[in-house]
Order: sequence, then structure tokens, then C-alpha cells
Amino acid sequence: MRADTAGVMARVQLMGVIERAVTVREGCRVAGVHPSTYYRWRQRVAAFGGDPVAAFMPADVRRRPGPARSRLESTVIAAALAFPAKGPRPLRDEVAKLMPEVGSASQVWRILAAHDLSNTRSRYRLMAYARGVDEPIVGPDRQWRHDRSHRLDAEIPGDLIQIDCFHVGRVKEARLGAAKTPAQVWQYTAIDVASSFVWSTLAVSAHNPSAQHTTALALQVAATLAQHEWQFKAITTDRGNEFRHHEFTDTLEHLEVTHRYVTRPQTNGKVEQMHNTFLRELWKPHFARYDPRGITALNEALNEYLWYYNYERSHYGHWNKGTPPATILTPNRRNQP
Repeated sequence: MRADTAGVMARVQLMGVIERAVTVREGCRVAGVHPSTYYRWRQRVAAFGGDPVAAFMPADVRRRPGPARSRLESTVIAAALAFPAKGPRPLRDEVAKLMPEVGSASQVWRILAAHDLSNTRSRYRLMAYARGVDEPIVGPDRQWRHDRSHRLDAEIPGDLIQIDCFHVGRVKEARLGAAKTPAQVWQYTAIDVASSFVWSTLAVSAHNPSAQHTTALALQVAATLAQHEWQFKAITTDRGNEFRHHEFTDTLEHLEVTHRYVTRPQTNGKVEQMHNTFLRELWKPHFARYDPRGITALNEALNEYLWYYNYERSHYGHWNKGTPPATILTPNRRNQP
């Protein structure tokens, strides 16, 4: 028995001896305790709801978590380091997959705050220390605008698709031609506004994005929507050369898709925000954990994340209301035109 626990049990036993005596004074004489000490003990026990063990236990021991609490805290911390960009509510959903008895998102935040892991910066710093570096390497960066935009007009999958390109940068294994000329890695992303379902690929090019890859992405979107019996109706892009090239525009014309150019990034805001999500939830954690970072590893990480994002991750936007995108994309005769 621990020394602090032994002292607590000794006091509990002495109080039992005193309370079983005929009078308090007689019990105190037998127990060898002064009556004023006993009355002080009784007041302390009453303040703790009649629990003498909790009343006499030292404060540091009383705050020490039990096995169930320790398991919950370790699971929350593990989830926070596995998904460093997520907030309390998405982390609560991740923890609930392993521990259904987990409480609210507020409880998750309090656990993270107690361990100084309530923000992404502290989590990346801990991951960097684990790798033996002073500061985390967070990979590609991008300036994001947070202007509020109006709600997009899309009711069912296929009503509106948004496509954009994101510059990942130069990484190992990204070479072009026999001369192995260094190339740029671009991420091509399309998102269905009504379901938040995402298609994304990585490709290399000499400088700017290529119309060949944007065309292939549009065909992939059309094939997926047709597979689930939805009609590909409209698409929005910026005025980049990869979207004005005849190869891309002719493909959309063949698919009978309305092509609309946006005048500012906010109009294409859902795919812009998706790239922000990729940056926070995928690329920054990936670049902070792994070294070297080759394009093969990036492709594997992207494919794994896409499956998680589309089929497992909870979404709390206007359209999804807590459900993964794939549940909306799956055919449902009640909501089809």
C-alpha cells in the first residue's frame, strides 16, 4: 500500500472506532485522538459529501486519473496527433470510433488544453520534437482569404462542380524527360458542391498546370456521377490556360456541361476551401512526419486521405449535416429528379 494511501486508511479506521463508541469522548480516548481533531475531521468529511477517503486523500493523488480516464486522455491525445489540424468536434468523432463512451467536444477540448495540445501549432511542435528537430517543417504554404460568400446554388449531386489547381512545389522523384529536368508538382482537385465529394490527383509539369490533367479530371468526375446515376450539369473554373484550352472546353462541350468562369476566388470558394483543408489535414501533417518526401509517397498519402474524406469523415456544412460525402452521392430514389 502506498504511504499516502496508508495514512488515509488509518484516519478512516480511527473515525470508525470513535463513531462506534458509546460517546465521542470515550471513542477519542480509545483511539488516542483529541476530540477537537475528530470534529475537524468530521467537518472535512461533510464538505466532501460524506466520503472520508476523498476528504483525507492528498490533492495531487485525488486529481490522479483512474484507468478509464487515463485511457480516454491517451486516446484523445493520440487522435490529436494523428489529425493535428482537427478541432474538438471532429476529434470527438474520431475518438468515438474507439471509445463510444467519450463525452462531448468540450470534454475533448479540456483534455487537450490540460496537456497544452489545444491548437495545431503546439501539436506540430510536439511532432517536430519527436523527430529530433527544433521546429516543424510544414510543407507548402498558401495565403487564404476568409471573406464570407453567398451560398452556392446546388441541390443534388452534379448540379455544380468546382475545379481548381494547387501548387504543391518541387519534390523528389519529380523529373521530366530523359534529361530528368526538375518539374513542378500540381494537385488537381474537383468537388461536388451538393455532396462535398472530392476527386483529386497529383501530376508533374514543366511550369504551369496542364490541360491534359484537368481534362482527365473532368472525365473522371463525369464517370463517377454517371455510375451513381447523377447528371453532370455545370462546372466553374478560373480563367487559367489549363481551363481555357480547347482540349478541356471541347470535352465539356461533348459532355454537355455548362462551363462558367469565375471572376474572383470566392465564387469558386468550395474548392478553394478544399485545398485549404488538404493543406491543414493532409500536407502539413505529412510533411511534418515524413522525410524524405517523394511524389510516390505523396500519391499514396493523397489516395488514403481521399478515401477517408469521402467515406468516413463527418461533414458539418449546409448540405452534409454530419454525414460523409459518399452517403449523399449514393443513389437515393427519393431525392433524384
